[in-house]
Amino acid sequence: MTFIRSSVLRSFMFNGGSWRSSGQGALLAAWVAVSSAAWGQEAAPEVPPPDAPPPAAVLHEITARELKAHVAFLASDLLKGRDTATPESRLAAEYLAAQLLGHGATPGGDILEDGQASYLQKFPLARVAPDPETTTLEVIVETPAEEEGGQPVRKTATYRMGRDFQLLGVGTQTETRSGAVVFAGRPTEAAPAVDEAGVFVIRDPSAPSRRLQRQAEGADAPKPPLATLLYRGAGFDPSQGRVRSSLTLLEAERPADPTLILPESARELLGFDPNDTTPRALPQVQMTLNLGVTREDLFDHNVVGFFPGSDPERTREVIILSAHYDHIGVAPNGEVFNGADDNASGTAGLLEVLEALASGPRPARTVAFLWVSGEEKGLLGSRWFANHVSLPEGYEIVGNVNMDMISRNDPLAISLTPSDKHPSHNTIVAHAVAACQAEGIEARFDADQYFFRTDSANFARKGIPVVFFFCGIHPDYHRVSDDVDKGDFDKAAKVTRAVYRLVWSLANATDRPRVTAEAETKTDPNIGSTD
Repeated sequence: MTFIRSSVLRSFMFNGGSWRSSGQGALLAAWVAVSSAAWGQEAAPEVPPPDAPPPAAVLHEITARELKAHVAFLASDLLKGRDTATPESRLAAEYLAAQLLGHGATPGGDILEDGQASYLQKFPLARVAPDPETTTLEVIVETPAEEEGGQPVRKTATYRMGRDFQLLGVGTQTETRSGAVVFAGRPTEAAPAVDEAGVFVIRDPSAPSRRLQRQAEGADAPKPPLATLLYRGAGFDPSQGRVRSSLTLLEAERPADPTLILPESARELLGFDPNDTTPRALPQVQMTLNLGVTREDLFDHNVVGFFPGSDPERTREVIILSAHYDHIGVAPNGEVFNGADDNASGTAGLLEVLEALASGPRPARTVAFLWVSGEEKGLLGSRWFANHVSLPEGYEIVGNVNMDMISRNDPLAISLTPSDKHPSHNTIVAHAVAACQAEGIEARFDADQYFFRTDSANFARKGIPVVFFFCGIHPDYHRVSDDVDKGDFDKAAKVTRAVYRLVWSLANATDRPRVTAEAETKTDPNIGSTD
């Protein structure tokens, strides 16, 4: 393996993912010094031809033994399941940053206040939960007087979270919402759907959501309701619900999208026949929802480094490899979700590709490595990176290769997405199939349903061609039994070598990756989504 020269190491101190120089040189000079030392050459590197095969000696350095060693650490009880925004997540991030340092990669994370480059990209989070003490629903029902000249009848009620209803979909801030009420019912040609924008919507739990229907049709999502109210039948006890917190990415304050679950008895106050499924407004009803929130501001880190391309004409074009290093932490009974396959395996695969690229010749385009956190909480780290790319100014990501779970199931097959039926199908896919064939692995296109469940989706939403390597779901998925002893590291090594072949091919190809003409004519409502 090629590591940074000792003279360069003496000039730098690694601290918290950042380079700290003992001299006064400029940041760019530091990057150049590190990169030159890492490749063991002072002169400009030779540019490989577009059809150059991957170096055989480098391929042999990607081994099942080294993959298992990385996974054994990352999926150990010491790291307590690598939950997002925990000390153990930070420990995993520092481990990855140290590997980038050891192999001479240029830091691609944040530029710190003192001008130093870092391997870490910090992103802000908030852990939010509804506050049962301050979350209430106030209902006012006014019915006309039964006799001429009489007074209208006014009924009021206040329902409390935890005692009278359960709540889902809290935002990041305390707020109060007041407005009219409609019953969504079941629309027909004779009784069309009611406008749900800016009102409280009572919905039959078994009836389809008009908003989700419109999104599935590819239509613009309508303005959301103030809240959705669902009623449960006999036996529903709101006090049995657990107050759940959630992590959200703090690019901006997240508005609430509340759903209240109430017992059937609470609907009696509204005075309408629940058996009548006709969509209609309820002009006699007004509601006020007080949303109390408890909030803890946190942060976590992505880990980013890169090897500059050898071709001055293409060095600002970046092929970026990605894997999420987080998992789901510890069970209530103290058992650890070690996440060996999900996704210590993909994380280790990227480490092996890093080592291979560090020890071999430099391809024409820049190759970057990105390990993200917060995937299990909603692709949070990759969304932050995609919206706040921390690579040097002028660098453009032209392709993404994502590894998420690569060490289980059929030892001679790996699933790829997008397929040629997917709207994000692109020219990377053919290179990926060829790379798999070279390693004796069958590339199966049976994973399109998982396309938006992993981090490559956030690059696809930016129009960047992507491919996702995935071994498929197995009985240990998101269970405490996903341990290192279940992994097939011979398979993981074959997949990782295929990924190295793919990256070598993409980084040297004359043409940059592109979405295929057929795919450009297709649409998918999820492409523009950020959730």
